[in-house]
Amino acid sequence: MKKTLIVAKSLFTRRIKKPNYYWMIFAPLLLVIIGLFCNHFIQKQIENSNPSITIIASKDIKNEILQQNKLSKCHINFTDSSLNSLSQAKLYLNDGNLDGILYVKSHNLNNIKYFYKKQNMSDSSIKKLEQLLYSVKTQNLATKMGLSLSQIQEIISPVKIQTSSINHHQTKSKHFQKMQQISQFIVIGGFLILTSYISITGSEIGSEKGNHLIESVLSSTSTNSYFAGKILGVLFLLMFQVMIYVLLVGITNIILPMFHQKSLINLDFLKGVSIKYIVLSALFMIVAVILYILLAAIIASFVSRIEDISQATSSVASLILIPYTIGLIASLQPNIEFIKIFSYIPFASQSIMPVRIATGTVSYTQGWISLFISILTLIPLFFTASTIYKRNIFKYSNHNLFYNLIH
Repeated sequence: MKKTLIVAKSLFTRRIKKPNYYWMIFAPLLLVIIGLFCNHFIQKQIENSNPSITIIASKDIKNEILQQNKLSKCHINFTDSSLNSLSQAKLYLNDGNLDGILYVKSHNLNNIKYFYKKQNMSDSSIKKLEQLLYSVKTQNLATKMGLSLSQIQEIISPVKIQTSSINHHQTKSKHFQKMQQISQFIVIGGFLILTSYISITGSEIGSEKGNHLIESVLSSTSTNSYFAGKILGVLFLLMFQVMIYVLLVGITNIILPMFHQKSLINLDFLKGVSIKYIVLSALFMIVAVILYILLAAIIASFVSRIEDISQATSSVASLILIPYTIGLIASLQPNIEFIKIFSYIPFASQSIMPVRIATGTVSYTQGWISLFISILTLIPLFFTASTIYKRNIFKYSNHNLFYNLIH
């Protein structure tokens, strides 16, 4: 055990000193930052796309509309202009300084017109104006009748209907979209991590054999201890990367509010989502990472030439696309027979079973059974990988990887 830890520590310390390891860590973060920036830009564009509207009405009506706009959820973009003439406002509209004119002629809100340019016309803007003016009119009428504020709110509050389906198979989770996004985030994040660590595993297992350094290394330790140390060292690197991500997210969530910006991760998004689902999905991905690392170690054990390492790792990495694609299909058709089968198969269940749970087609019990099957697969796979590594460690040939696999 001591020699295993020495090998793992040696691999870990050697790798974290290399700049390309940190590029592997921060390259996905760069993609995330670009995605967040694009999303922020799109949101700003949506906010800026709201039409700029001026109100031509008496001072009392104008103040009531502006006050109600602040209290409501409409948030219409009314310009704070001193225009009191409809003809003058139309000039501003033609010049492009305004997008719309709300003209209220009477005090009882019975004579209202809205002037706009055709390219600035929006059905949603008209509906928002109608909702806002309805609230103003209702409040005016209630005031004239001597009703209190609470009575007014009770009058204008909409009726809410609670729906409940008695057909379990047609009922989707209330938080289906959130759970789908969580599962997709875990799958995509796992894919990026797996491609990197499959490459590291292949390099660590195959390179020393390819340049014949393994003969001198194994003179001081057993093959099983050395192999276990290599796998453990790769897992140490993975844990270190996750710790860096957690630390960066924590620091960012502290710093951003100081600059009056939203936190990088809004925990309110997770409200209503079962903690069992988050834990189960995360465990699926952790087990899948270990499974694919062991598979990469098996394939790399057959490498005899250094130039075949990239071929070995890419062949394993390409397998990840299969369950990922099936997972996308499962989000649309979770009850197809082959999807049901693959949701219980290790190497694929991490992408499919969380999706099926999110759609409500399987229970959490079935999800834990699928995870248990993957965990049970880890034990024989580790010993198989160790045995194959031991048998092939001193086998050298000039043949390519696929020839060595067949023979």
